[in-house]
Amino acid sequence: MKKSSQLLPKVIVLFVIAALSINFYLVNKFLIIIWLIALSTGFILHRSGICFSGAFIDIILFRNYTMARALLIIIMVSLLGISAFQSYSLSKGMALPGFVGSLGVSTAMGAFLFGIGMVFAGACGFGTLQRLGEGFSLYMWVLISIIIGSVIGAYHFSWWTRTLPRFSPVYLPDIFGWPWGVLVSLTVLSSLYLFTLFAEKGFVSFQKGLEKWSKKG
Repeated sequence: MKKSSQLLPKVIVLFVIAALSINFYLVNKFLIIIWLIALSTGFILHRSGICFSGAFIDIILFRNYTMARALLIIIMVSLLGISAFQSYSLSKGMALPGFVGSLGVSTAMGAFLFGIGMVFAGACGFGTLQRLGEGFSLYMWVLISIIIGSVIGAYHFSWWTRTLPRFSPVYLPDIFGWPWGVLVSLTVLSSLYLFTLFAEKGFVSFQKGLEKWSKKG
């Protein structure tokens, strides 16, 4: 069977990217920075296959922690960048950028519902956009469902935050100061990273021992 050429779609995509880049640059130079970050993020997600649901699936079904470690690295790098930005803003007398939220019953219920959605969809938000960009049209329905669910959730979001009990927000730099608050967070995340290494190694050793025992039997 003759393979269909993908040269034309590639040329069209490159043309659209170039046209949008020029348009963003002419409208606002800051937009071109956001556009380049978005393109880079999409490329990295496509090549790495990062997916929150995939990380949990690999852990539960295959005892593979590789993607979980990748997510922990992403969180740690993001933590350093956001902390540096917040520290700089506060040192200049500006308001704290970002939002410090609190955990509560609504958080647990939302996580539970989101987990069910990930299982049925087979992907999280990252994975949905990635697979849709790769041409899996079935995930268009997943994306539409995410949008509908987000709109419904935003409509009655205030009810969840007002009615159900919540803990007070915890901002570690307020407790430990800078940079100790960041170091505490990095210590916890690094401990989780090391735990995945030992857990995966322990499972591999257990699996090998089980195989040896079955061969002897």
